[in-house]
Amino acid sequence: MKQIGKYKANEYIVNVFNSMRINTGFENETMLEIIAEHMGNVLENIDDDIMLNKDDINVVISIEQDQKDKNVINVNILAAMTNENIINIEELF
Repeated sequence: MKQIGKYKANEYIVNVFNSMRINTGFENETMLEIIAEHMGNVLENIDDDIMLNKDDINVVISIEQDQKDKNVINVNILAAMTNENIINIEELF
């Protein structure tokens, strides 16, 4: 897990980590831009996992409040994909 960004949002410091084990071909800057544009959703979903999107790119993140400092939020990028890579579960049956 590598820290790729840090933001100040309201009273929070938001640290962004890339937790993906494989290279998806998306630049860190692209994923950071998507997270920054959806910062309101990030702050509303602390201690949850959500999917954010922009254009054809989807980023799945896990959001956790730091145990030692309640003003720190850690965002872990779990996956990134284009719309064509998302599987419709109904198509499997």
